[in-house]
Amino acid sequence: MSSSAGKRKAVVEKKSESPAAASPKTVSPKVGSKKRTGTMAATVEEAKKFLGDDESSSEEEDTPKSKKGKTPEKKTASPKTAAKASPKAKKDDDKAKKMKRAGTMDVTVAEAKGFLDDDDEKKVKSRDIKDGHATRGKAHAKEVLTDLLDTSKAKPEDITDDDRQKAASRLRMVFRLIDRDRSGVVDREEIGAALRSLGMKFTQAKITKVFKAVAAERGVAEKKVESITADEFVKYMMVKLHGEKKAAAASSSSSTTTTTSSSPAPKKTSAPAPSPSAASSSSSSSSSSSAPALGRAGSIANFYTQFAGMHDEIASAHPATALDAHANPAGPEFDLGLEGAFNQFTILVGSFQPHLAKPLFDRNPGEHLRNKGFNIVFTNSLSEFITLLPKADIAWIVSFMNDRGSETAKFVQAVRTFHERGGGLFIWGDNSPLFVEANLVLRDLLGTHLEGDTPGGKELKVGESSLVPGQFGRHLITSGIVNLHEGITICYPTNTDRLYTLGTSSNNHPCVSYADYGQGLTSDNVGRIVVDCGYTKMYDEYWKTAGTRRYVVNACVWLLGLDHKMAHGRPLSTKEA
Repeated sequence: MSSSAGKRKAVVEKKSESPAAASPKTVSPKVGSKKRTGTMAATVEEAKKFLGDDESSSEEEDTPKSKKGKTPEKKTASPKTAAKASPKAKKDDDKAKKMKRAGTMDVTVAEAKGFLDDDDEKKVKSRDIKDGHATRGKAHAKEVLTDLLDTSKAKPEDITDDDRQKAASRLRMVFRLIDRDRSGVVDREEIGAALRSLGMKFTQAKITKVFKAVAAERGVAEKKVESITADEFVKYMMVKLHGEKKAAAASSSSSTTTTTSSSPAPKKTSAPAPSPSAASSSSSSSSSSSAPALGRAGSIANFYTQFAGMHDEIASAHPATALDAHANPAGPEFDLGLEGAFNQFTILVGSFQPHLAKPLFDRNPGEHLRNKGFNIVFTNSLSEFITLLPKADIAWIVSFMNDRGSETAKFVQAVRTFHERGGGLFIWGDNSPLFVEANLVLRDLLGTHLEGDTPGGKELKVGESSLVPGQFGRHLITSGIVNLHEGITICYPTNTDRLYTLGTSSNNHPCVSYADYGQGLTSDNVGRIVVDCGYTKMYDEYWKTAGTRRYVVNACVWLLGLDHKMAHGRPLSTKEA
């Protein structure tokens, strides 16, 4: 759970300075264009106009000006009448002091705001509101549901039990993303992140409604509900989006282990500064699959699979799952990212190792990255790499052993600028001395460097601690992986104060590390970083080792930072146009 739970702000209404105010008129609600709530009968337009007038005028004003600019005549009770007033009359009089008149409405500011909140949640029929505000709310709910179902079915009667199970599984995936500490519960602040991750409008009123609903289910007061479980979150969202009771049954029957993904909390390490994106070029290639436009607030379900953040739980929850030769779930549906979903993002591959030439890259990692939709730009020229960086979302740096001389300063500065604008960095090294370019960047951004040459060749197993030799941690990068090849002839970082260890080699050195938001990175605006110490795993003879393909592809999806950006309402891509 987040350390800082969201706090509700108390809204204090100021009393009128006048000694008395007229009692509010009782207006009968009209059918169709108006609805009644509390002491108020009004249209949505009137409520909005009322609140707008309230902001532009002092709250001490008893009566706002009319459309013609004239102030209605105010009736006040005489001192003598006021002195004789009963306690009940005084109470009513005090209530009137808090009210203003707008159109056909006598109402307090709080009531007007509550009226609009209720209108948004209850989705008044389009015939009731001429400007269509309510129908847009319905359309948006359908859009969110479509993202979760991965289908265009709009009517509840067209949605099958299988569709509901799929939607519930994706909601559980979102829960895992926001439950970063894997506590199994989330607080108000984290629920806000969940709503944004689903592409929903984030308001405190919506969060309050979630917690009120959970409180009602538990039979307790809302103030006693500080956090909610995965089952409660899924049940609420399924009923909300489907608008039917069957959704609740689907939410409970789809219940699976809610091990979170995001970032475990293995080994501490800090990281660098901000960075933006990356580019496309003459050698770029893209998938024909369509993806959500970056201009609109999409859902993380458009990018991540329902199994994101799951490992050995997949086989436990789905015993019929086919496994590959290394006991990992077989098939791209168990990867972190969806096939064809990333065609608006570009990976710039700077391979300065002559053996990892374009043909080798294309038939191994390149093929599978393109299946995800990524545009790939490949270069073995340092100067071209520097030129192309501003047009990329992710940059690979595959190191060699040659000194860069006069190009060093320009290269380091270009990578730093890229990182500070939010670009993701996949930094690759291998046995000594194959880490020159990696060390130039790591010294500058993280205050560390690679060294060493350990034999490797073994498989790591998923575990609760990534610091145990021969083990890797539960993380989004390792989604769908139970066994992972550590690499051949691998190096290791000398200083992990600003890196988190994702996997520890059989020789007891970090072989895969990362820097994330809140885990090493110095700002929420910089790009994520992954450091791999054995790039020979991409060679033909090692490409089909345990979990290698899935790990490389997952790492690229994670480096985009989409889960973080959506949860905080930020642009998904920051590369230059």
